[in-house]
Amino acid sequence: MSRTFWKGDLDFFSGLLLVGIAAIALWFISGLEIGTARQMQTGFFPLGIAMILGAMGLFLVIRGIFVVGPRMEAIYVRPLVMILLSFAAFAIIVDRLGLVAAIMAQVAIASYAPTKTNLVESLLVGAAMAAGCAVVFVWLLGVPMKTFPW
Repeated sequence: MSRTFWKGDLDFFSGLLLVGIAAIALWFISGLEIGTARQMQTGFFPLGIAMILGAMGLFLVIRGIFVVGPRMEAIYVRPLVMILLSFAAFAIIVDRLGLVAAIMAQVAIASYAPTKTNLVESLLVGAAMAAGCAVVFVWLLGVPMKTFPW
C-alpha cells in the first residue's frame, strides 16, 4: 500500500477546503475598500475573517502533512445532494408560496438524505418547525415575508 506525502487525511483535506474558501473570499473581497483599523471600510471585516480562515486552513494542511491522523472515509453523495436540493427548494419556494410551504418542502426533501427515513415523522417535524418559524420570525420579529401562499 503506497502512502501519500501527507499523514493525516482529514486534517490535510479539511485544511485545503478552508484555504480554498478563504481564497475565494479574498477574490470577492478584492473589489472592496479595506480602510484602516481606525476608519474601517466595507471590506475590512470580511478580509479579517478570510485571513483567519486561511491561517486555520494552512495550519491544518501543515498538521496533516506531519501528524498521523485518521484516513478519509467514503463520501456519500445522496445526503449531500438531498440537503443541497432542500436549500435550493427553500430559496425558490419561500418568495412564491411563503415560509410555511418552503419549510415543509425543505424538510420533505431533506428527509430523503438518510437511508432510513419515515416521511410521516419528517412532515410532523416540518409542520412544527414551520409553525415555530412563522410565530418567531413573522409575528414576533415582524420579518416582512409571506407566511402562506394566499
